[in-house]
Amino acid sequence: ISKRFNPELFFRYWFHFNADKSDSDYIDLAYGHESNGQSINTLVEYNQRRAAFIADGENPDFANDYISRGWDYLGFTWKFTRRNPFSSNSRFTSYVEMRYFLKDGLLQGNQEEYNSWENNPEGKPRNKVDGIRLKLKYKTRFVESDLLTSNKIFLSYTTGYSDIFKYSTYRAEWGVEILNLPLVIWVARGYNSDLADYYKKVTSAGINFEFFSN
Repeated sequence: ISKRFNPELFFRYWFHFNADKSDSDYIDLAYGHESNGQSINTLVEYNQRRAAFIADGENPDFANDYISRGWDYLGFTWKFTRRNPFSSNSRFTSYVEMRYFLKDGLLQGNQEEYNSWENNPEGKPRNKVDGIRLKLKYKTRFVESDLLTSNKIFLSYTTGYSDIFKYSTYRAEWGVEILNLPLVIWVARGYNSDLADYYKKVTSAGINFEFFSN
């Protein structure tokens, strides 16, 4: 189960703005909420769900996916874009993103994160693995043919603001169009792959469809 609900109210200040927004730079100040929409909050509920999986002949560890996670946060984002002076169709976009997770928020109430009864040696607060993120996107056409077009490379680094740089997440994406179908091939190593198990360090990879609208 991979669910992530992330409503956000933000104020945006534009440094400059153009019609297609591709080169527009801005700063966002935000109040947001992030949760996984699950229901287990106590050890009793957790053990009941494990027992139900055992009765159905399933792995009882599936109950971990139903543990509720939720935070309200204060957010800051700075987007900065510059075109490649040697190629009019290429541009670099960088993002600096920061989140401060609130212990008691207007939407969430008390934060729901790792519980001591989960008894996992990897368990840790969210602010140890998340809160500071740096992203860099280079958009251009590296390869262009009737079969395949390569249109972007994306790199990101994430760490927590508590024990900064101790727990890191790295992600790389390659955007391509295969027969005009927009795909993103990605690989990641670190944390936050799923909100229920945000504190676990994993390696993951995948392929996404990516569509945009203005």
